[in-house]
Amino acid sequence: MKLLVLLFLTFIILRKLAKAIGTMVKTDYTSSSQDFSVAKDVTSYSESATTINHDLIVVENKEELLEGINTLSKNFDSFSLSKFISSAKKAILLLRKSLKQKDEKALTALVESSFIDTIKTMQDKIFEIEEGSVQNAKVEKIYSFNNKAFITLVLQYPLSKWTFSRHIKNLGKEWFISNVSV
Repeated sequence: MKLLVLLFLTFIILRKLAKAIGTMVKTDYTSSSQDFSVAKDVTSYSESATTINHDLIVVENKEELLEGINTLSKNFDSFSLSKFISSAKKAILLLRKSLKQKDEKALTALVESSFIDTIKTMQDKIFEIEEGSVQNAKVEKIYSFNNKAFITLVLQYPLSKWTFSRHIKNLGKEWFISNVSV
């Protein structure tokens, strides 16, 4: 009789343990795993970019830019070219301001760490860039390389190219200035 009671209790305990472990595994898989802290909505459908505002791009590179925008849209759910350009313009103006004020904290927030020393040596040329030129910036190139996305903007007066980069695997939304040619 005692053996039957022990078997019954063991059965109940093992059943509850299996149920608890199964529930934890299901919970970990769907929502609490750190690898999946931001889940993609796979139920929505969005068409690829087929048209683009010609005021935002260098028209000669339209086909490559459309392809690049589609790639970025797949990697970054909420990517918008017009929002990116608006933010990039603000970043360029903020960079000029932080260089004038020698604000290291602002520089590290805007510029890739490996490029900070180089950009400091270019500050005189950066100061020559007119604000109107920044407002008329256009996207020249979009590409990906080694899990990084790159977007290059062109300013006209004086002619300069600004490349912004972002890690594709990084969940943050930060784009950094990674190259400037003046």
